[in-house]
Amino acid sequence: MVSDDDDTPKLSAETAKALQDFCSDQDERQQQFAAAQQRVRVDEAASMSIEAFGEDWNASQFWYDDETATTLAEQLLDGTDARSCIAVISAPSVFLKLRARHALLPEDQRPEICLLEFDRRFAVLPEFVPYDFQRPLDLPRELSPLFPIHSARISRRGAPVDVEQAREGGKKARPKTADDDGGGGGGGGGGGRPVRLVLCTGETMRPLLTTLHRLAGLRLTTFRPGHTRPLQNAFVCMANWECAAWDWQLD
Repeated sequence: MVSDDDDTPKLSAETAKALQDFCSDQDERQQQFAAAQQRVRVDEAASMSIEAFGEDWNASQFWYDDETATTLAEQLLDGTDARSCIAVISAPSVFLKLRARHALLPEDQRPEICLLEFDRRFAVLPEFVPYDFQRPLDLPRELSPLFPIHSARISRRGAPVDVEQAREGGKKARPKTADDDGGGGGGGGGGGRPVRLVLCTGETMRPLLTTLHRLAGLRLTTFRPGHTRPLQNAFVCMANWECAAWDWQLD
């Protein structure tokens, strides 16, 4: 900061330009978000892009790059039908890709999809369900039955990981068979269809998640998620099934 002889504080030219650029970027993001809201109102939500939603790094928001989001969306949809349910947890960049592809399917072949997310900006989407990792089992009654397919990004930022609650979630995410509920299948699975689980997270979380989701058969895969902006910590993808996009990786 510089000042003239009258001691009135003034920003340096470099600082003033940086501030102006920041404000301009914020204004542009707001305009993009407003445009996204308008597209939802006129039923063009399938064309929405994650670029309309600026990342909040303080909230540990780091969007996946286009290739990663597309790959995950394709694998989540692969093999599904109208009886399937897909829950995407705290991965809106994946959900928007999934939503776009979901809209291209014949109506009688579309699985049920929802986005469990803390950021209320995504409430512009009709599939939005408020979700807080600090209360991981607090779901609306209609969503309490387990979904057969899940996608999530797990973070260690913010509140400490509640291992006991996470362990309960891990137990509930184990592969389900008809024998578990007398043959009724239950919930989104129906007819004993197995739960498919994929988690993308920092490498440091892998040992904990392997322990918590042991019953679900969660294992490290060969797929490596990428982000729109480079991160210092390495990310990995864990899943309980192999597919065209990844194999299980031997330790």
